[in-house]
Amino acid sequence: QYEKNNHILLFLGNIAYVSADDQSFLNSGFAHVRYNYVLSERWVNVEVFIQNQYNEIQKIGNRSLKGIGPRFKIIEKDTLHLYFGSLFLHETEISVDELEPAQSLLRLSNYLSLSWRIKPNISFQTISYFQPALNSFLDYRFTNESSLNLKIFEGLAFYLKFTLLIDTTPLENVPESIFSLSNGLKYQF
Repeated sequence: QYEKNNHILLFLGNIAYVSADDQSFLNSGFAHVRYNYVLSERWVNVEVFIQNQYNEIQKIGNRSLKGIGPRFKIIEKDTLHLYFGSLFLHETEISVDELEPAQSLLRLSNYLSLSWRIKPNISFQTISYFQPALNSFLDYRFTNESSLNLKIFEGLAFYLKFTLLIDTTPLENVPESIFSLSNGLKYQF
């Protein structure tokens, strides 16, 4: 994350791949760029983002997202931050199954983000997204990603992360609910 004056630029990315005996069990990745312009230090930013992702388990060959909207500060204290965002989102999705047609639609992307430093070496973060399609609120995605972090020493932490995805209209032969639980070490510089 880069911050200067009223500008905040965030880059995120992840690639996950697991295979055995020439069979892929996990093959996913995403790249995300988000720009915030601080309109008011006290309560509101404007956000613009782009994201590209793929996920073999969800049969997503390519999902491209572009969005814009406000982000509101609800609580911003030393140890606790709570934000709410409501953005318009354009989504283009291409299945790994070449017979399934590409989909393009508009969604709302509403999210609630909480970051809590419980103790100097323990923190908890959670973010939940509710993303209904504008043409049918019954077509929605709900995602939650929560993590507990234990700082071992400066820059190095142990994490425990839970992720839940509910998609009411997934691609063919993909379950409506997918979850994961992971842990590991992360180094931040």
